[in-house]
Amino acid sequence: MSIGNLENSSIDRTVLDDWESIIYVLCWMGTIGINEKDQELCKAMRAVDKTTVHIYKWREGSNIEIAEAKRNDMDLFKYFYDRIVSRFYVDGSYRPLQRLVTQLWYRLMNNPMVSKRAHGTTAQIDDSMFGMDNLNIQQQDTRTDYWDSKCSEKVTDPFVRRVACADNIAKSLLQVMSTARKEAMDRMYGCVAGTPDQPMDEGDPKDGTHYGDQE
Repeated sequence: MSIGNLENSSIDRTVLDDWESIIYVLCWMGTIGINEKDQELCKAMRAVDKTTVHIYKWREGSNIEIAEAKRNDMDLFKYFYDRIVSRFYVDGSYRPLQRLVTQLWYRLMNNPMVSKRAHGTTAQIDDSMFGMDNLNIQQQDTRTDYWDSKCSEKVTDPFVRRVACADNIAKSLLQVMSTARKEAMDRMYGCVAGTPDQPMDEGDPKDGTHYGDQE
Protein backbone atom coordinates (compact mmCIF):
# COMPACT_ATOMS: atom_id res chain seq x y z
CA MET A 1 0.00 0.00 0.00
CA SER A 2 1.28 3.49 -0.83
CA ILE A 3 2.44 5.89 1.86
CA GLY A 4 -0.43 8.27 1.09
CA ASN A 5 -3.02 5.53 1.57
CA LEU A 6 -1.38 4.28 4.76
CA GLU A 7 -1.38 7.79 6.20
CA ASN A 8 -4.88 8.53 4.89
CA SER A 9 -3.32 11.68 3.46
CA SER A 10 -5.41 14.54 2.08
CA ILE A 11 -3.14 14.66 -0.97
CA ASP A 12 -4.92 13.56 -4.15
CA ARG A 13 -4.47 9.91 -5.09
CA THR A 14 -3.08 9.23 -8.55
CA VAL A 15 -1.74 6.32 -10.58
CA LEU A 16 1.59 6.96 -8.85
CA ASP A 17 0.15 5.41 -5.69
CA ASP A 18 -0.32 2.21 -7.68
CA TRP A 19 3.23 2.38 -9.05
CA GLU A 20 4.58 2.93 -5.56
CA SER A 21 2.70 -0.19 -4.41
CA ILE A 22 4.15 -2.17 -7.32
CA ILE A 23 7.66 -1.29 -6.14
CA TYR A 24 6.82 -2.62 -2.67
CA VAL A 25 5.45 -5.88 -4.09
CA LEU A 26 8.53 -6.40 -6.28
CA CYS A 27 10.83 -5.71 -3.33
CA TRP A 28 8.93 -8.21 -1.19
CA MET A 29 9.21 -10.85 -3.92
CA GLY A 30 12.91 -10.14 -4.28
CA THR A 31 13.43 -10.56 -0.54
CA ILE A 32 11.38 -13.69 0.18
CA GLY A 33 11.85 -15.37 -3.20
CA ILE A 34 9.63 -15.75 -6.23
CA ASN A 35 9.18 -19.52 -6.44
CA GLU A 36 8.67 -22.15 -3.75
CA LYS A 37 12.29 -23.33 -3.82
CA ASP A 38 13.68 -19.83 -3.36
CA GLN A 39 11.12 -19.07 -0.66
CA GLU A 40 12.22 -22.08 1.38
CA LEU A 41 15.87 -21.04 1.13
CA CYS A 42 14.99 -17.46 1.99
CA LYS A 43 12.99 -18.60 5.00
CA ALA A 44 16.09 -20.32 6.38
CA MET A 45 18.23 -17.29 5.66
CA ARG A 46 15.74 -14.94 7.32
CA ALA A 47 15.46 -17.11 10.44
CA VAL A 48 17.79 -14.61 12.11
CA ASP A 49 16.50 -11.57 13.97
CA LYS A 50 13.90 -9.89 11.75
CA THR A 51 14.97 -6.47 13.02
CA THR A 52 18.01 -6.76 10.75
CA VAL A 53 15.79 -6.95 7.65
CA HIS A 54 14.11 -3.58 7.10
CA ILE A 55 11.44 -4.80 4.72
CA TYR A 56 9.62 -6.60 7.55
CA LYS A 57 8.83 -3.14 8.94
CA TRP A 58 6.70 -2.64 5.82
CA ARG A 59 4.30 -5.30 7.08
CA GLU A 60 4.28 -5.06 10.87
CA GLY A 61 2.76 -2.44 13.16
CA SER A 62 0.08 0.18 12.61
CA ASN A 63 -0.52 1.88 9.27
CA ILE A 64 1.31 4.97 10.51
CA GLU A 65 4.30 2.91 11.67
CA ILE A 66 4.46 1.11 8.32
CA ALA A 67 4.20 4.41 6.45
CA GLU A 68 7.04 5.86 8.52
CA ALA A 69 9.23 2.83 7.76
CA LYS A 70 8.55 3.17 4.04
CA ARG A 71 9.25 6.91 4.15
CA ASN A 72 12.60 6.25 5.79
CA ASP A 73 13.63 3.48 3.40
CA MET A 74 12.41 5.20 0.21
CA ASP A 75 13.66 8.72 0.89
CA LEU A 76 17.20 8.40 -0.49
CA PHE A 77 18.57 5.83 -2.90
CA LYS A 78 21.37 4.94 -0.47
CA TYR A 79 18.77 3.93 2.12
CA PHE A 80 16.63 2.12 -0.44
CA TYR A 81 19.55 0.13 -1.81
CA ASP A 82 21.36 -0.64 1.43
CA ARG A 83 18.26 -1.54 3.44
CA ILE A 84 16.08 -3.18 0.78
CA VAL A 85 17.57 -3.95 -2.64
CA SER A 86 20.87 -5.32 -1.34
CA ARG A 87 18.86 -7.78 0.80
CA PHE A 88 17.31 -9.50 -2.21
CA TYR A 89 17.73 -13.26 -2.50
CA VAL A 90 21.42 -13.95 -3.18
CA ASP A 91 21.14 -15.48 -6.63
CA GLY A 92 22.34 -14.07 -9.95
CA SER A 93 18.91 -14.56 -11.47
CA TYR A 94 17.54 -11.83 -9.18
CA ARG A 95 19.89 -9.14 -10.50
CA PRO A 96 17.45 -8.05 -13.23
CA LEU A 97 14.80 -7.57 -10.53
CA GLN A 98 17.24 -5.48 -8.51
CA ARG A 99 17.89 -3.32 -11.54
CA LEU A 100 14.18 -2.99 -12.27
CA VAL A 101 13.22 -1.77 -8.81
CA THR A 102 16.23 0.55 -8.85
CA GLN A 103 15.07 2.18 -12.08
CA LEU A 104 11.46 2.38 -10.88
CA TRP A 105 12.66 4.09 -7.71
CA TYR A 106 14.61 6.65 -9.73
CA ARG A 107 11.68 7.38 -12.02
CA LEU A 108 9.23 7.77 -9.13
CA MET A 109 11.24 9.29 -6.29
CA ASN A 110 14.05 11.03 -8.17
CA ASN A 111 12.32 12.06 -11.40
CA PRO A 112 13.98 14.96 -13.26
CA MET A 113 10.55 16.39 -14.09
CA VAL A 114 10.42 17.53 -10.47
CA SER A 115 13.12 19.73 -8.97
CA LYS A 116 15.68 18.15 -6.65
CA ARG A 117 14.20 19.75 -3.56
CA ALA A 118 11.07 17.67 -4.14
CA HIS A 119 12.76 14.30 -4.50
CA GLY A 120 12.33 11.39 -2.11
CA THR A 121 9.60 11.22 0.54
CA THR A 122 10.45 13.98 3.01
CA ALA A 123 9.34 17.59 2.77
CA GLN A 124 12.30 19.92 2.32
CA ILE A 125 12.14 22.61 5.00
CA ASP A 126 13.61 26.02 4.31
CA ASP A 127 15.85 26.63 7.35
CA SER A 128 15.90 30.35 6.64
CA MET A 129 12.62 30.60 8.59
CA PHE A 130 14.72 29.74 11.64
CA GLY A 131 17.37 32.31 10.81
CA MET A 132 19.62 29.78 9.04
CA ASP A 133 20.51 29.24 5.41
CA ASN A 134 19.77 25.93 3.75
CA LEU A 135 22.12 26.08 0.78
CA ASN A 136 20.72 22.91 -0.76
CA ILE A 137 17.39 24.65 -1.18
CA GLN A 138 18.51 28.23 -1.69
CA GLN A 139 20.79 27.30 -4.57
CA GLN A 140 18.23 25.24 -6.49
CA ASP A 141 17.37 26.52 -9.94
CA THR A 142 13.60 26.47 -9.54
CA ARG A 143 13.09 27.59 -13.14
CA THR A 144 13.40 23.94 -14.17
CA ASP A 145 10.25 23.11 -12.22
CA TYR A 146 7.18 25.27 -12.80
CA TRP A 147 5.34 23.53 -9.96
CA ASP A 148 7.49 25.55 -7.56
CA SER A 149 5.08 28.44 -8.02
CA LYS A 150 2.21 26.34 -6.68
CA CYS A 151 3.99 25.24 -3.52
CA SER A 152 4.75 26.86 -0.23
CA GLU A 153 7.96 28.85 -0.23
CA LYS A 154 8.71 27.40 3.20
CA VAL A 155 7.89 23.73 2.82
CA THR A 156 8.05 21.55 -0.29
CA ASP A 157 6.18 18.23 -0.14
CA PRO A 158 7.44 15.75 -2.77
CA PHE A 159 4.09 13.94 -2.89
CA VAL A 160 2.24 17.18 -3.68
CA ARG A 161 4.75 18.03 -6.37
CA ARG A 162 4.52 14.65 -8.05
CA VAL A 163 0.72 14.83 -8.25
CA ALA A 164 1.10 17.81 -10.59
CA CYS A 165 2.95 15.73 -13.18
CA ALA A 166 1.62 12.27 -12.32
CA ASP A 167 0.63 11.34 -15.88
CA ASN A 168 4.09 12.10 -17.29
CA ILE A 169 5.87 10.27 -14.49
CA ALA A 170 3.54 7.29 -14.98
CA LYS A 171 4.46 7.16 -18.69
CA SER A 172 8.11 7.09 -17.70
CA LEU A 173 7.49 4.25 -15.24
CA LEU A 174 5.52 2.28 -17.84
CA GLN A 175 8.41 2.63 -20.27
CA VAL A 176 10.77 1.18 -17.68
CA MET A 177 8.44 -1.77 -17.07
CA SER A 178 7.93 -2.39 -20.78
CA THR A 179 11.67 -2.45 -21.42
CA ALA A 180 12.20 -4.82 -18.49
CA ARG A 181 9.49 -7.13 -19.82
CA LYS A 182 11.09 -7.24 -23.26
CA GLU A 183 14.50 -8.04 -21.79
CA ALA A 184 12.99 -10.75 -19.60
CA MET A 185 11.35 -12.32 -22.65
CA ASP A 186 14.66 -12.12 -24.53
CA ARG A 187 16.43 -13.93 -21.71
CA MET A 188 13.68 -16.53 -21.53
CA TYR A 189 13.87 -17.39 -25.20
CA GLY A 190 17.64 -17.08 -25.49
CA CYS A 191 17.49 -14.19 -27.92
CA VAL A 192 20.31 -12.29 -26.26
CA ALA A 193 23.86 -13.16 -25.22
CA GLY A 194 23.98 -15.91 -22.63
CA THR A 195 21.63 -18.79 -21.94
CA PRO A 196 18.99 -19.53 -19.26
CA ASP A 197 21.58 -21.70 -17.49
CA GLN A 198 24.25 -19.02 -17.66
CA PRO A 199 22.59 -15.61 -17.47
CA MET A 200 24.07 -12.64 -19.27
CA ASP A 201 25.86 -10.01 -17.19
CA GLU A 202 23.26 -7.51 -16.04
CA GLY A 203 25.78 -5.00 -14.72
CA ASP A 204 25.60 -3.26 -11.39
CA PRO A 205 22.03 -3.06 -10.02
CA LYS A 206 23.03 0.21 -8.32
CA ASP A 207 23.23 1.81 -11.75
CA GLY A 208 20.04 3.78 -12.30
CA THR A 209 20.66 4.29 -16.04
CA HIS A 210 19.40 1.14 -17.70
CA TYR A 211 15.75 0.38 -18.31
CA GLY A 212 13.77 2.79 -20.42
CA ASP A 213 16.55 5.29 -20.98
CA GLN A 214 16.16 5.26 -24.76
CA GLU A 215 13.74 8.17 -24.88
